[in-house]
Amino acid sequence: ANIGQYASELRRLGFRNSILSREPLRAEFQVLEQRCAKDRSWRCQRFAVGGEPGETTINVAGNSVSSSLAPMLSRHVRAAPESRFVRTEEVRVTTIDHLAAAHELDLATTFLKVDTQGFERHVLAGAANSLELLTGVQLELSLVPLYEDDLQLSSAIELMEAVGLRLAAILPGFTDPVT
Repeated sequence: ANIGQYASELRRLGFRNSILSREPLRAEFQVLEQRCAKDRSWRCQRFAVGGEPGETTINVAGNSVSSSLAPMLSRHVRAAPESRFVRTEEVRVTTIDHLAAAHELDLATTFLKVDTQGFERHVLAGAANSLELLTGVQLELSLVPLYEDDLQLSSAIELMEAVGLRLAAILPGFTDPVT
């Protein structure tokens, strides 16, 4: 969730239903928590999301939005030096399946946004019981590897189609100014 930019944009666009945000980084979560406190339908918790519950170490990037549980590749650092990892934090990890059960989500009306900087494959593995029931999924992915073992677009499309979800759009994001 970082500091809640996506959820805030949803609210600006008129979305009034419940939002559940998860953010593992300490400082970013404090900002997110303040934003959530102003909106009774927006809840947040300080967790990373992955393939199985537990605890792990997250790599904190200089720009915070590139922070990841996965190691960053040199291609990423070359393209965006400000994304270099500057420290680590210990974080708790939960799964989408656990969140769905704990919050008694109606998955047929639940939209999932996954923005985990190269850790998407693990997040989707932790959604094995939920994925095919969701109304939609938004994945932020790269066309080229930026993190160790990250999920690439073609594999993501196959995985989503296997559970009955179809590609609806591709939107540009970060680009390498050199290539």
